Amino acid sequence: MRAEPDAVSVCSPNGAHEENTIAALQAGAHVIVEKPTLSPAEDGLMVQKMLDAIYESSSKGGREVMIRQNPGLKLETCPF
Repeated sequence: MRAEPDAVSVCSPNGAHEENTIAALQAGAHVIVEKPTLSPAEDGLMVQKMLDAIYESSSKGGREVMIRQNPGLKLETCPF
């Protein structure tokens, strides 16, 4: 018996986010993807394709925004 994941966290290199996210959605998994950091034009197109895949699936998707490198974030105030 093969177990299918309920959810997938896509933490691949930025250029692979689209492919990995769409594949996971098509497999029926919920997806959270790290924020892509490509050029604004490439990023916008990639995000639109991923959103289209979410809307076409019965799964949920989300985008994580990394804030660990934010100079305004003090380590002692960060719970993680």
